[in-house]
Amino acid sequence: MATERRHLAEDQDDILIAGALADGYVTTTTVTIVNAILGEIVTVRGSAPSDVIDIGGGEGDFFDALNPIIRSYVNVDPGQYPLTAPMIARSTDPRFAILKTSAESIDRPDASADVVLSLAAWDHIPHADRALAEVERLLRPGGVFVVALNNRGSWWKRLVRYTPYWRRRSAFIAQFHFVQWTLAELKAHVGRRLTVTKAYSVVFCPHITHVWPSALPALNAVGNRLLPRLGGVSIVVARKATADT
Repeated sequence: MATERRHLAEDQDDILIAGALADGYVTTTTVTIVNAILGEIVTVRGSAPSDVIDIGGGEGDFFDALNPIIRSYVNVDPGQYPLTAPMIARSTDPRFAILKTSAESIDRPDASADVVLSLAAWDHIPHADRALAEVERLLRPGGVFVVALNNRGSWWKRLVRYTPYWRRRSAFIAQFHFVQWTLAELKAHVGRRLTVTKAYSVVFCPHITHVWPSALPALNAVGNRLLPRLGGVSIVVARKATADT
């Protein structure tokens, strides 16, 4: 059934992004998104050792990126991944753990995380409100949640939103995702439980074969200044209240 293909980390054969994967677009844009998320975490945490929970972390790549400041890292992901050399290396580190469970019910103690993050995974969670309640429970006072998600309100989706092409494309996307949110909708969702401190977008060039390699740097440079809410990927940063706030 189509709904069975929506869940976090289940095999989807990368149908939606096959071309973008093949020509390197996904790799390039992922670097942009990861760097933005790392910047947010460092801004909040500095070099302080952090207990991190990564929802939908796949093979645990964020562990490598955050390695210098990680005290512990729990990758919450029910998927099955090949045992690659990087995975083997991570598994030998006592700070690294994989928790194969639902994002709506994470078997970790209350207030056990300084950082919870989710990259391109939140729309694969059937009950996002329940998952957000788990994030609130898991965060320590002052802890930070950083989530990155496709932006339904990007400038190019706005341009084509009334076309037959986009109606077909949106319906196809819905087979693999539980929600399709704008940046404003993601911000409102997170704001139900946590205090949103920042909400913006990145990646201003859609995947256009043969065009994106040269267009992406220029559009990112302009878009970040002129259209900070209309990029292809939404990023929302939020914090759990402290006792004195």
